Amino acid sequence: MTLFAPGTPCWEPGDPDGTDPPATVRGSIGADVAVVGAGLVGLSTAYHLAERQPSLDIVVVDARRPAAGASGRGTGLLGPRVGPPVDR
Repeated sequence: MTLFAPGTPCWEPGDPDGTDPPATVRGSIGADVAVVGAGLVGLSTAYHLAERQPSLDIVVVDARRPAAGASGRGTGLLGPRVGPPVDR
């Protein structure tokens, strides 16, 4: 897996509204681990696998782009005025 500099997205940043069609994979791709879904759980899984086992070849596939679904549209569960402090 290729790790990118902190704060640098690994996807093409030119389509903020998601109207461009996603890239299509043609042929076959080999990997040790395939993670399906580029939302919070999928990307976190790929990240932690790569961090713990850098020799793994990891591929993340998604129908659209990272955080295109609920991960990118949620209002978040943590905020300054939502419920008690996180440490409680």
